[in-house]
Amino acid sequence: MAEIQDPADEGKEEREAEDFQEELDLLDPENPENLTLDEIGSVPDRVAGAPHPFEGFPLGRKVPVGEVKISSTFLVLLKDADIFQDPSGQGVTHAWFEKDAKGNDKQKEDADGRLKPPKVKRRENINLENFHNAVATDFDTAGDGQSTKVVFDRKVTVGDREMYCAVVPSHSVRAQLVFYLDDKGKMRVDRRYMLADRRQDNTLRRVFQNVKYQQLSGERAAQKFDTDPSDQDRSEA
Repeated sequence: MAEIQDPADEGKEEREAEDFQEELDLLDPENPENLTLDEIGSVPDRVAGAPHPFEGFPLGRKVPVGEVKISSTFLVLLKDADIFQDPSGQGVTHAWFEKDAKGNDKQKEDADGRLKPPKVKRRENINLENFHNAVATDFDTAGDGQSTKVVFDRKVTVGDREMYCAVVPSHSVRAQLVFYLDDKGKMRVDRRYMLADRRQDNTLRRVFQNVKYQQLSGERAAQKFDTDPSDQDRSEA
């Protein structure tokens, strides 16, 4: 008796052979449609956070500041150098101490083994100069959120004259020097300062916006905590 064949099975072996061949083709390393190991990978951790505005920014050329050369990107110049000079700093006696071969002050010990004051090599009357300074919050160094003082006590030659400047490697500090928020919370430019590298204008603006966003977010969080009714209920309990 002849075996009855299901119409659905007709050509089944041929189809299975074709499917198998297609799988082999996909596994073929020479197939240009295949993925390569160079094409795949996990998302890098750095992508999870927003890139720093200065990422990839080419630093400005190095210019002489005193006895060293520093990138112009890090220099903030003081526009008006007419600084009030404290009279108490005029005619101050300054002492230079004698040094040993290692550069340490020469100090003798008394009978009890305690060090005596350093030996004075010479004294001279000098005038102590006052310099302009400003305070900003540094968000770039290891001590994130730490206040830092910027002193404009260096000189850089601009054209045919010298101007006072400060070396400010921190991008966040430079941003807080050249920008500020007025009483209405609007960003303004502090005209007291000038940049040696004007290419960073817009980049510093973005840094300032990020810095102020962090500060304002922290202040809002602190205010919310202070006024949270649940916290008051816990304190009363």
